[in-house]
Amino acid sequence: MPRAYKDNQLVEVFYSSRNAQVRGLGRVETYTSSERKYSVRMLSYNDYYIPTYYYRRQLAPPPHDKVLKVWSREMSPSFDIKPHIHNMERTRVSALQDMYKEVKRRFDKPSEFKDFDGSAVNNYFSSNADDWQDYRDGGGGTILQHLAYVSFCLQRLQNSPKTKNYVSTKYFERSDYDVWRY
Repeated sequence: MPRAYKDNQLVEVFYSSRNAQVRGLGRVETYTSSERKYSVRMLSYNDYYIPTYYYRRQLAPPPHDKVLKVWSREMSPSFDIKPHIHNMERTRVSALQDMYKEVKRRFDKPSEFKDFDGSAVNNYFSSNADDWQDYRDGGGGTILQHLAYVSFCLQRLQNSPKTKNYVSTKYFERSDYDVWRY
């Protein structure tokens, strides 16, 4: 049976399983003829969610490129990536505004935060990636790792969506429970 999509072709994806729904722009990586599924690397997501909190015991998962096993009926060719670029720009601006509001709130009312000595705010602007995760008081805040990932995705879309991959990639099978937990 001939393939409907070629390797490195940009596609609109609507991946739906019992546990997750993923919509966005993807790039076809390979086709597995025995399974009749495409491996699609997700390049951008509709309504990408940046965690603004973390569970007290478990931090939000670090961002990564997801490679999903997708049926051909869950894809369509993508002829215009401008809507995806605008969506990622809105997400990045929203995350920056949230981070600014959090930092401003901490400077305006330091008495509300028991251990405020300025270090939590300094962590936002540190060059050390380990400081980006905010452990301050359980209230959490925008995690810069996700902001960096959104910025990378946006830059990838604007430059050459067919070539660049993020440093961290995870592969998901259809039976994996809740793709968004990883």
